[in-house]
Amino acid sequence: MNPFFITLEDGKELKIIPETKVFMDGHPIITHDYSVYSKQREDSELFAKTGTSTTEDKTTNPNYMGMITFEEPGRYFSYTRDSIQQLSSEELNEVISQITEHREKPESWNL
Repeated sequence: MNPFFITLEDGKELKIIPETKVFMDGHPIITHDYSVYSKQREDSELFAKTGTSTTEDKTTNPNYMGMITFEEPGRYFSYTRDSIQQLSSEELNEVISQITEHREKPESWNL
């Protein structure tokens, strides 16, 4: 799955990168992990070239804001704050809500 962009109520733009997993038969499956980045103007260009995120990108990217894991979609979530920038509780709730909407609309996925 390709990255997608969301805008929070306060106007903050974020880039969400699904950590897609692939089975042996090559079919992508819906992921439970989503990396969150603050969106910068050059992001669209950068990700058009690279296509994905790597662990190295996370540790060196100043825009990285952590990872959200859907333990049990709709019920349990965890947020890993392993970055300089972090989401507030309100922002986190809004991001989870928007990712949930995205997960429930497969026609919006760019595989």
